[in-house]
Amino acid sequence: MQYRTGNPFWFQSAKGAILWLTMILLVVGGSASPTLAAKRTPSAIVINEATGEVYFARGADRQGYPASLTKVMTLYLVFDALKNGGLTLDRKLPVSPVAAGRSPTKLWLAPGTAITVREAILALVTLSANDAATVLAEAMGGTERQFAKMMTARAHELGMTQTRFMNASGLPNSAQVSTPRDMAKLGIAIRRDFPEYYTFFSTREFRYNGRTYRNHNRLLGNFQGVDGIKTGYTAASGFNLVSSAERDGTRLVGVVFGGNTAAARDAYMRTILTNAFDGQGLATMPPKVLEASIKAPSTQVDRTVSQGRWGIQVGAFRNYGAAQRLAESAITIVPAGEQLSVKVAGPGKKTRKPLYRARLIGFSTIEEARKACDHLKQNNYGCLPVSL
Repeated sequence: MQYRTGNPFWFQSAKGAILWLTMILLVVGGSASPTLAAKRTPSAIVINEATGEVYFARGADRQGYPASLTKVMTLYLVFDALKNGGLTLDRKLPVSPVAAGRSPTKLWLAPGTAITVREAILALVTLSANDAATVLAEAMGGTERQFAKMMTARAHELGMTQTRFMNASGLPNSAQVSTPRDMAKLGIAIRRDFPEYYTFFSTREFRYNGRTYRNHNRLLGNFQGVDGIKTGYTAASGFNLVSSAERDGTRLVGVVFGGNTAAARDAYMRTILTNAFDGQGLATMPPKVLEASIKAPSTQVDRTVSQGRWGIQVGAFRNYGAAQRLAESAITIVPAGEQLSVKVAGPGKKTRKPLYRARLIGFSTIEEARKACDHLKQNNYGCLPVSL
């Protein structure tokens, strides 16, 4: 039996209704809430798009299920094909039985029909339509499995080394994993590489076959500066979100994995972005370190400049004292920290909104700096090697 667009089958029988309700909870863009989901601790990151500086990191390298954030990578490859002439926005793509059979959320495309590239893009951005994702994947890769290999290869080229894709939609697959840090890299790359197509992510609603589909991203129009990009949810992943926002010339990309509800995820994103924009960089510390730095006097460390051509940066702040406290906290975590020195790198003279960079210096090689960063990341610090 086939079911056509606009003719859903949930009214046909009680059994059909139960099946439909079960299926629709599998993947949505963030509009449903799991009633039996276990409480989880979200992992997250906030990065300055221009400088790569990490303003907030909590479990940022912990692998999780990307859910419909997967579609951002699908769209990256679509935008690349549009830019290089492999696709056009008005090209009609055939709907295969495989695509039509994808689980909701979907447009209920009928096999044998066609949808334009533009319509498919808008369906992914707003409704998070799984059938449209498969249509795009088959058009570009022949099969969705082959397209997923293309997705993974491109992800690794972008530096998303902890990411693996198994499909174009984010439908559940235990082998499909990513991290907040990797998704932030993707969020930065898609706007950088395809600014002319990135504007699709700001679409509030999409009308197709007489129905209007509204964007699941509730921060659009409700949080200053946000102009994209994507939500995601499965029962296994929790509520995920990638956001991009710009204020006063500073653009930040934030990622949250594993929210317990859509509302909780959105509130968390609001908090970490607001703190980053306001320069409350102490939020980059793990909770226990943050509490200790507020209640206790600053750790006494030798501030004499150490020898070495490399350092590590653990945060950037609008407040000098906050930068200093984080650096002094980090130096107590790094192995052989007594051989290093704290340095707060000041802003340039012409900077309108100064940033103070919290750094540890004294590494002889980049390998030493990377090892120190690896250790700090295991303790929920953001970290980036820097050449001095």
